[in-house]
Amino acid sequence: MAAPLVSVILPTRNRPEVVARALASLRAQTEGDFEVIVVDNSDAALSRVGSDVAPADPRFRIVRAEAVQNAAGARNVGLAAAMGEWITFLDDDDAYRPAKLARQIALARRMDAPVVLCGAQIHLRERTRLRHTRAARLSGDELLNAAGFATPLILHRRVPGMGFDEGLFAGEDLHYLQGLFAHFGMVTAHVVPEPLVDVYQDVVARDRTNLRADAGWRAARRTWGQFGPRYSAAARRLFIVRALITRAKLQGRPGLVVARLRALVRAGGWQEMRFALNAIVVGAGWRRGRWIT
Repeated sequence: MAAPLVSVILPTRNRPEVVARALASLRAQTEGDFEVIVVDNSDAALSRVGSDVAPADPRFRIVRAEAVQNAAGARNVGLAAAMGEWITFLDDDDAYRPAKLARQIALARRMDAPVVLCGAQIHLRERTRLRHTRAARLSGDELLNAAGFATPLILHRRVPGMGFDEGLFAGEDLHYLQGLFAHFGMVTAHVVPEPLVDVYQDVVARDRTNLRADAGWRAARRTWGQFGPRYSAAARRLFIVRALITRAKLQGRPGLVVARLRALVRAGGWQEMRFALNAIVVGAGWRRGRWIT
């Protein structure tokens, strides 16, 4: 049996009610040469992916992963099982648009690029936002402070032996992407500048690790220490100030966010104020505001 062109790794845990949407979006892809590895890390009582959700389609495989501790471990289970030339990811509460795989593969081939990104529409409680839809490429320091956001936006050539850092319980996606940039020696990342992924941040997650301040800070420090030397001192400074503000936000300390505004503006200019204002609002506990990101 020939290996598929693309392997899509889809970890899920205890959320059969949302993973059906993700799987349906994969069945709707215009590029049909793919496999889906559903890494089921659910508790036994909630593991209904096989019987209730997964389609009767030979491209879809379900792998039980009862021992993994976090999203990084679940994705590594999927990477170990992947057979495709290209790798991409989908979170169980998100969805692809029909041309996602086709558009990214076409861009990767056209630019002879080992890693490409795409845009996303982020669905918040009362509004939506777009990410990665303004530019067809990111270069230099932008790879540290502008690239990334979520694993479903990444498509890359399979790298045997490379995986997520299982010591990270948040921020492992950015750390992984920086590892890809370093592995391939990339100074420019090409982007399909249109929303090909719907990211549903309004879904209430169980055990949401990316909202744990200490876990996010640990990942930021590890990313900064390991991959920061690839970038300028100014970019490294902006990255770490943002990480400090994000930690203060998640700790519910708006006063500390305000105290660090001067450092943020010095590092990134006044365009960073939106980031800061959202951090203040979230840190103060006003999580239902229209302008929270």
